[in-house]
Amino acid sequence: EEEEQSEVRQVTGRLTAIDLKGQLTLRRTAAPRSYEIKVAGEDALLGLGLERGRTYTVEVRSVVRRNRAGVEFKPSHHLIRVLGAEDRLI
Repeated sequence: EEEEQSEVRQVTGRLTAIDLKGQLTLRRTAAPRSYEIKVAGEDALLGLGLERGRTYTVEVRSVVRRNRAGVEFKPSHHLIRVLGAEDRLI
């Protein structure tokens, strides 16, 4: 039996990869960490009109699964939306 915990967060980074299977990769500007972000399908991903090499801020739902023994699995990140400058938290 597994337990899931999720939170909504903002991630800013340079778009380094677009996978047409429905995933994009942002490399954080503030830390040497990449986020692999799942998008609901190829059409949704292409419809975003994102360009590799540009910096974006996105809102994601980060989900962490934990098994009965309390072991946490690598979190998965799911795109909610791409934020414009007026949406960003300061």
